[in-house]
Amino acid sequence: MEGAKRLLDYLNKHGVNEIVYFSDGALINPVRFPIAALETNGAILFADLPGFSKYAAGMEAVDSAYLVNNFFAWFEGEALRPYGGIVDKFIGDAVMVVFLPLECKLEPLEAAMQAARAMLERDPYSFRPKIGIAFGPIAISLVGTENSAMITTMGHTVNLASRCVSKLEKSGSVRIASNDIDLAKKVFKEDSSWKLSGPKEFSPKNMPQATIIDVERTAMWVPNWNYSQKIKEGIKFARDKGAVKSNF
Repeated sequence: MEGAKRLLDYLNKHGVNEIVYFSDGALINPVRFPIAALETNGAILFADLPGFSKYAAGMEAVDSAYLVNNFFAWFEGEALRPYGGIVDKFIGDAVMVVFLPLECKLEPLEAAMQAARAMLERDPYSFRPKIGIAFGPIAISLVGTENSAMITTMGHTVNLASRCVSKLEKSGSVRIASNDIDLAKKVFKEDSSWKLSGPKEFSPKNMPQATIIDVERTAMWVPNWNYSQKIKEGIKFARDKGAVKSNF
């Protein structure tokens, strides 16, 4: 996966070229786990596809795969390539992205905000994602065991960005863990298309209180075509090509 390779390259470029292994301490069937990490500052962005469970309940399973993959592809094209974000992982119907120093043309927090703005401004499928952003200390680290490990971003900043998106009620909105209202106004250009509120206090579950800014897109694209039909046609094409098979 390109994101994992870019994160690994980032570690190597900053001098993390060794892996240390530790035992889990078990007397029977001990397993070793790796430690290799880069501590830095960065911005984390979570984007969630609202109402996915409701959509999926009325879809064939493979149709839901088409939907989320279309969401991820649209997200990558509109938000990541222009602003330097790296996909850390896909989690069900959500995506986690890290913005790192020197990987972005802008400072990481502004790059994350610009990516969020681009997603909500150019939304031809009317996905209207919920987006959470946080900036602060992170560790890009190997996670897992000696036999099965992946590279991912860890730390309080990741958890805070996740809490921001999970507590948003409205689709097409962004919650930013920051008190920099001037930067938010610069990026989102407060006008009739955007509604900004904050800074204000936020109490995420099991975490210290944070300061947040909420941004809502007030002018959203409404497609005048049938997206469900597009999914059906896409899956039919894949079946005809032998890319989708049924085993029941």
